[in-house]
This record gives sequence, structure tokens and C-alpha cells, in this order.
Amino acid sequence: MARKSNGDGSLRQRPDGTWEYRVVTGLNADGKPIRKSFYSKDKSGREAKRKYRDFLAGKEEHAAAWSKHTVQTWGRIWLESYKLGKVAPRSYRNYELYLESHIIPLLGHEQLTEVKPVDIERLYAAKVDLSNSAKNYIRITLNGIFDAAIENNLCPTNPAKKVKFAKRPTKLPEVFTMNELALLLPYCKEHPDGIFVEALLYTGLRIGELCALMWCDVDLEDGSLLVCRSVSISSEKGSKYEVKETTKTGHDRRVFLTPAGIECFRRIPKRGLYVFSGTRQPFCSPDIYRRHYDKVFKDYNAEHKTPIRILSPHKCRHTFATALLDSGANIRAVQDLLGHARITTTEIYTHVDSEAMKSNVQKLKY
Repeated sequence: MARKSNGDGSLRQRPDGTWEYRVVTGLNADGKPIRKSFYSKDKSGREAKRKYRDFLAGKEEHAAAWSKHTVQTWGRIWLESYKLGKVAPRSYRNYELYLESHIIPLLGHEQLTEVKPVDIERLYAAKVDLSNSAKNYIRITLNGIFDAAIENNLCPTNPAKKVKFAKRPTKLPEVFTMNELALLLPYCKEHPDGIFVEALLYTGLRIGELCALMWCDVDLEDGSLLVCRSVSISSEKGSKYEVKETTKTGHDRRVFLTPAGIECFRRIPKRGLYVFSGTRQPFCSPDIYRRHYDKVFKDYNAEHKTPIRILSPHKCRHTFATALLDSGANIRAVQDLLGHARITTTEIYTHVDSEAMKSNVQKLKY
């Protein structure tokens, strides 16, 4: 039988002799009371009430700790403690970008405990024009910040956990048209920097993989390249590049060349261990590679009345994949050639081909 206590709840002795002190400790998200029980086996039940007082003291201590941190202060601590040196430099820069440019301007001044799911909804609504990839990075960053805060007793719940952002329709990758390639490739053979464009178009490699390609990886008799390393920004040297003995997905792969691709690599002068050598370091950095690449397009457009779009070097990879699938290549084979970890990444190029087929159907005369 329950016996009223002088405290905030009720004290009763259970049939097994244990004392239970039951008390309302707060309200849930629906406004309903949250009840908690504290137990003891002493003669009067005082120990159960003492446990409740200890609980309150701990709660107040946590509340004091919670009040010290805003999303901005804890977000920066989280970034330095949980991400610096533990993720790739490029990933770290992405976390930093989305924290500083997107999360802090809207939520930075809020205390961790004051942020509600509706605030996360408003943030996503304000970022509706961002790509799905960018919004996903914001989501991952928010969840990382609040999950780590919970682990450190800085807030009780993660307000971002169940909030989803509205996805934009998937944007198809841009590629060079066959007409553009018909103009571009002959020009590349004449231009001093043309090999920087051709190498991308004939291999489908990522720019960091081409910069790390060594002559010992090139077998022109077999017409193949071994892709087993990549150039990326060093985690220890800031903005400086280094060669890593692995690819983006961590797997080596072999890429085969067409006769035109073989001829392209035969024209590349051997000036060191690396196919594309640098002046200040043995390999060509991605930044320098892009300068050579861009110069080809700028020079072409300056010399011709019909310009060619200056797409990024990565669009050559898109063009390579799309052309392979358009030629009837097996999608699994294309996945292996591109070094995609998941076939769903490769499948986006099948949509490009579908769009081309749809366009051709519209030309039907009957």
C-alpha cells in the first residue's frame, strides 16, 4: 500500500519488503509526465529517497554543464576532437565548411539543450537549394555533434536524429558531347598540354590517380594501366599534396586502353618516375594538372569561332563512363574500370544514356 511522503513523490513498501520511492522527474515530448522509481532495502525507505536526492544533484550538475555549450562552441570542439586527424583531409574540410558556413550561422548561438527538431527542420528548409550531397553532409555533421554531446552528458537527446531533408531530383552528370570530342581530340594532339585532357578522356581515372601514376604502372604492350595509388592533400602538411599508396576505395584495379589511348601515352615524355612529373616535387599536383587542362580549352576557344564548354577534369571521367555504356559495355565491367565501390554509383550513367534515347525517340516522325 502506497504511503505519502514529504518529498515530491510517493513511498511504498513492496510485497518483497523493498521500498520504492516513485516520483515525476519531468515531461516527455508529448507533455506527459516521466516517472522514475528509486529502491532500497532499509527499514524506513530513507535510502530510496536519498538516491532520489543524489539523482537530482547529478541532474543539476549535468544541467550546469549543458548550459556552458552552444552549438557553435561544442561544434568546434567536436570537429577538433572527433574529426581532426581521424578522417581524410578533404573530408575534414567538408565538415568544417558545413559547420562554419551552414550550421553555425543559423544555430550557432543556441544552447545544445535548446535546439528542437523544428529548428533542424527550419535549417534544412533554408538550405533547400543545396545539392543532396551537401545537405547529407549537414545531416551527418549535425548528428555527429549531438550524438557526441549526449556521450559527454552535454544534452539529453539528439534533435536531428529523426529529421529528414527534402531530396532534390538527382542531377544527371554533365559530359562532353560526341561533337565536342570530335573537335577537341584532334586539337589535343597538336597542343603542348593536350595530353592532360586526352589522358583523362582515355582512362576515366580520377585526377589524383593520374597524378600518382608511375611509368612502372604503365604497360603499353599490354595496353593497360595499374591504378594502385593516388595523390591527395596531406593531413600533416596542410595544403600540400602527397602520394598515398592506395586508391580512394582502397582497391587496386587495372584499366585497359584503346589504340588511341596507347598512342596518347606514347607521346608523353618520360621525365621521371611519374607519368606526369612536377617541377618542385616528383609528381604533378592536381592543381598544376588542372592549369594545363584548362589552358587547352582556353586556347581552343580563343582560336575558334565555335567554342567548346570548359567542363571540369572530373567530367572527363563521366564522359568515359557514359561512352562505354553507350557502346554496350557491361555495367559491372564499367564499375571495375572506374573503381566504384558500389554499383549504384555507376548506375547514374545509365540514366544519361536513357535521356539520350528519350531525346532520340522524340524525333520519331509517325
